[in-house]
Order: sequence, then structure tokens, then C-alpha cells
Amino acid sequence: LVKTRSQALLETESSPTKGVLATLREVTDEEGSGSLWNGYFENIAYAFPSDALKFLIYESITGGKPKDTVPPLEGAIVGAFATGLAQALTTPFDVVRNRVMVQTNTTSFDPGAYLLSFVEIAKSDGVGALWKGTSPRVGKAVLSGAVQFGSYEFTKGSLS
Repeated sequence: LVKTRSQALLETESSPTKGVLATLREVTDEEGSGSLWNGYFENIAYAFPSDALKFLIYESITGGKPKDTVPPLEGAIVGAFATGLAQALTTPFDVVRNRVMVQTNTTSFDPGAYLLSFVEIAKSDGVGALWKGTSPRVGKAVLSGAVQFGSYEFTKGSLS
């Protein structure tokens, strides 16, 4: 929440960055400590499908091979692709999550309101707004996916 709020302030205010501790203090003073969990359930609603897709795609591509025969380089390449695609497909969930985290006084999760957020964003800002930030998310995901799955396959091969 603190990171997301700090990033949102950079985009909307001309004042200098306050820093993590100052932002943390400001949020808890103005909204209470419970507000630090704004977007927690939205984060789960975003992270679960993203991770599930990543592993589903990875296993679908490498699944035809015995589990101990995926070379680390192949694991890195397939992992980069799987992670990037999963992040691209779940970008709307991330957009909604970030918008909830920037709002104040939204500590309780309402599934109906969460789903309605997709519609409201599409109506007010256009459907394209649900896909804002896709490129940087995919760029970061490709790198982390390559490291994650390449390391996984390397370690798995070393232990067998």
C-alpha cells in the first residue's frame, strides 16, 4: 500500500517524495492502521490467477518431457514466456488492485464492488485503461520468470 500510494502521489502531485516512513505515518495517522491492508484481498484476487496461469502455461509447454529433463536454459526461456503471458493476461486485475490501494477507507473486501470496478473503469476511462502498464509488467515478468524457472530447473537437475 505504501509503495502504491507513493507511486500514485508522484503522478498527481508536484511536491517532493515524502519517503516510505513519512508516507506510512501519514496513512496511519489519517486513515488508521487498518488502511494498510487496503487492497489485500484484491491482491490475492490478482496474484492467484496470475501465478496459476504462469505455472499452467509453463507445464503445458514443458509437460511432454520427463520432469528431470528440462534443461535450465529451456526452463528460463519457457518460464520467461509463461510469466510474461500470465502477467499480460492479468493486467486488468492489477489495475483494479492498484486503484483500490490508492483509495482511502476501503478496508473491507466486497466481491460485487470488486467486479463492478472493472466495469466502472471501462466506462469512465475506456477499456484500454484496464490494460495500462502492460508493457512494463511484461518486461519485469519476463526477467523474473527466466530467473525463477531457470533456477528451478538448474536446482532440480542438481538434486537428481
